[in-house]
Amino acid sequence: MNSNRIWALGSLVIIVAVLAGGYFLGVSPKLAAAAAADASREEIDQQNASYEQELAQLKTEYADIDARRADLASARVSVPSEAEDAEFVGELHALQESSGATVKGFTVSDPKGYMPVVTEAPVAPAPEGEQTAETAADTSTPDPTITADTTPAAVSTPAVPGAELMTPETFVAIPYSISISGTLEQTEAYVAQLQSATRLFLVTKLTFAYDETAGAFNASIEGYTWVYRPGAAVEESPVATGATAGAVAQ
Repeated sequence: MNSNRIWALGSLVIIVAVLAGGYFLGVSPKLAAAAAADASREEIDQQNASYEQELAQLKTEYADIDARRADLASARVSVPSEAEDAEFVGELHALQESSGATVKGFTVSDPKGYMPVVTEAPVAPAPEGEQTAETAADTSTPDPTITADTTPAAVSTPAVPGAELMTPETFVAIPYSISISGTLEQTEAYVAQLQSATRLFLVTKLTFAYDETAGAFNASIEGYTWVYRPGAAVEESPVATGATAGAVAQ
């Protein structure tokens, strides 16, 4: 009887061991693989959902591609890839017809490379009772109205879309000086039409003078046309320009 119990107990132990071994060696890896597959499937589903959103956004943007191409074509006319001085000079003379003013002459100077201006933060005044290197020699009584609370905020230059594409090598300004004459209304009309002409022209200086002998106003217009030519180099030294307005400094 005892022998049968021992055999039965031993058989039960062997069966449990076989089942446990089968689980750890066969079932458990399968379950782990299934769990990993589920996690991978969820990650792929998330990626697919993200790709579907991007695809929908691209389809929406592509629906407006004709308008974007038209804007690009207009921009290329306004800021061409070459100087195209002859075309611009022709436009200067064409404005005579619409404004009534007369172009007396013009000059074109060498192109200048674009270089954004780096705006520095203003120096904060020292708190009352403290001295800086600049004020160390000043022994007068500090202004009681100047305190640490009046420190001016730092000045930052607003980000310009596409600013990284505008470098002294790719974005250049061509200086023009134009002389015209006519009545006050005619000269004003010429300047206004020049600023809204097909070719972008930035007026930086404008002077009027009345010629009593001729009985007309003489106007001198100074400004710049712009050229965007990726990969080209400018031999002239770059000059500082306004980072937001794009005006070459005088």
